Amino acid sequence: YDIFFLFLGCMFFLYPNFLWLLSLLSIPIVIHFFNIRKYKKIYFSDTQLLKQIIQESQIKSRIKEYFILFSRVLALLFLVLAFAQPTLKKTNSALIHKNSEIVIYIDNSFSMENINQHGKLFELAIGKAKDIIQSFSKSTKFIILTNDANILNQKKLSQNEAIEELSKIKISSVTTSLSVLLNRIKTFHLSSPVLFLISDAQKNFTDIQKLSDFSFPVYYLLLYSNEKNNISIDSVWMDNPVVLPNNHQQLNITLSNHTNENINDIPVKLVLNNVQTSIINISISAHQSIKTSISFVPKISPFQFGKIFINDYPISFDDEMYFSINTNTHLKALLINGYQNPLSSKYIRAFFQNDSVFTFAEQQEKQINFSEISQQDIIILNEITEYSSGLEEQLKIISQQGKAIIIIPMIQNGQYALPSELNQFQWKTDTIPQTVNDNILKHPFFSLAFEKINENYNMPKVKESISTTSNIPYEPLIEMNNNKPLLFRYQSNNIKYFVFSSTLHPDKNQMVLHSLFVPIMYQLCFTSIPNIPVYYYSDISENIRIPNIKFTSDYSPKIISVNQEDKNFQLIPLFNSNTFASYIHLPSQYQIKPGHYYLQWKNNNIFSLSFNYNRKESEMLFYTEQELKNMVQQQGLKNFNINDVSNIPAKKIIQTEISGTTYWKLCLILALLFFLLESIIIRWIK
Repeated sequence: YDIFFLFLGCMFFLYPNFLWLLSLLSIPIVIHFFNIRKYKKIYFSDTQLLKQIIQESQIKSRIKEYFILFSRVLALLFLVLAFAQPTLKKTNSALIHKNSEIVIYIDNSFSMENINQHGKLFELAIGKAKDIIQSFSKSTKFIILTNDANILNQKKLSQNEAIEELSKIKISSVTTSLSVLLNRIKTFHLSSPVLFLISDAQKNFTDIQKLSDFSFPVYYLLLYSNEKNNISIDSVWMDNPVVLPNNHQQLNITLSNHTNENINDIPVKLVLNNVQTSIINISISAHQSIKTSISFVPKISPFQFGKIFINDYPISFDDEMYFSINTNTHLKALLINGYQNPLSSKYIRAFFQNDSVFTFAEQQEKQINFSEISQQDIIILNEITEYSSGLEEQLKIISQQGKAIIIIPMIQNGQYALPSELNQFQWKTDTIPQTVNDNILKHPFFSLAFEKINENYNMPKVKESISTTSNIPYEPLIEMNNNKPLLFRYQSNNIKYFVFSSTLHPDKNQMVLHSLFVPIMYQLCFTSIPNIPVYYYSDISENIRIPNIKFTSDYSPKIISVNQEDKNFQLIPLFNSNTFASYIHLPSQYQIKPGHYYLQWKNNNIFSLSFNYNRKESEMLFYTEQELKNMVQQQGLKNFNINDVSNIPAKKIIQTEISGTTYWKLCLILALLFFLLESIIIRWIK
């Protein structure tokens, strides 16, 4: 009984004036009494059987008439109630309070470009937000939020101002998360906030598992698309750190299929310096990624600007990937020879002088210019007889900066000379001739040096070398048939050396006379080139390294667009420098437009930069309504309401919260059912 009276206490009528029509219930009752038949007496000779028939007919007739009466009364009762609209009100809804501040978040991320039977999700979200605003009184204040964290979003708006603000919202590359959004709202210090979230429940946004209970109510309004289709270009990169003009190059590409169907023969196109140069067709299985490559030949230019693109709908932000390559690579190489002027220096000198990539210099052991050492990218110590403390200190400094240090030991009459870092181990001279092991052709360090592997390759011979049995922290790069290293990479205490275990004198080591020598030297020298990405994301928060440049405070660098349509674009980044490189940093919360840019300093274009949208939104993974409700229940969130509004007006949620749940439709259905029941009784029951 308590529950029944509580139910009645929460019930009210939106239009109680219609209840006066309940007086119409008297009409079928009056009709019922006027229709009672009056019977006449008729005399029969034998009335025993007739009395029984008459009595049975009278009982059936009265029951039928009572059923008709009840059907008519109930039909009219529910018809009147339908017009009065009985409503079960919510006494605890925050929307009832007049001082509530309505916060509306519209998800304007790229995934909202998906579509359903009603149109694009983003446009539907704007319409739902407008419905919400118009459901409140004109005195209500609103705050409109999107993924773009703008301090102006905290401003309280009137109803008309809020609707006008909706028209300014655009799809954005900025992403956020639910937990970050709620923490952001807490900083507004609102007295009685109510939050409406309109989103597609993408998993990288909806981190309900990170939420704890909060004081203000949240209404999560879901918009779902029919099909969640997307093909994305995830990344591009170059394996070769040096790209030379007029030489064939390979660009690696990763693509992903985020759909439920296999994709066949989708064209992938390469545009280089505004000219389409290559095209390949690829196929990707459902929910899989593939790695492929596309070839190109860069022209003679200090900068190569390229774009990989596909055609995909409706999600298109990840259909293209801009990249740029700085081909004006110049490496400074310094050869320091032992005082005996070793013969191997002739071959080393020839290697560097025959390639424009290198700026070559040469010094003698007894005449080292230490000020020049710090400016080099590559140091070759060729048969040095003595390593001074000053020289070793300089080697440590440039080694920590990622420069390449190649050590070729002096071996003579059983004696050898190495830096103290290596000399601490026990070495011995081995004069038994050995052949270089052909495993060098398969070593990952030289994977880019050899395009083809010839199993019948004649490997060079080594007649004299040094080796150690000590536990030395090194990685063998080239081994001989006795499993001793001919070339190894030593790395310890922030020091990295590339060390040959034999002199490069042709009488003791045939390596300099062999075709392997050139690709091996290239690979060693290219380790001094810093890993410069061919593109950056437009929301990058880390420093961007600019090698071999030192910016000064008297002249700031600036970023300008390569595209003539954006020729007026100019951005001055934050910057800092050290001896060997400079770093630029984009302003906080700044989103640079995808495309190609120059880094300009002193009116000279010194570096190329390319930016792309972040791929966080590429993966089409979404929570269902039931999954969200389960997560909310597991987290114990009492003020978190979830409603799918893909096919219903958002204002219905508001009306339910403010006015309560109406039952006029149920009353109308019951009225029709009782009218139908009356017809059935009259027509079919005799």
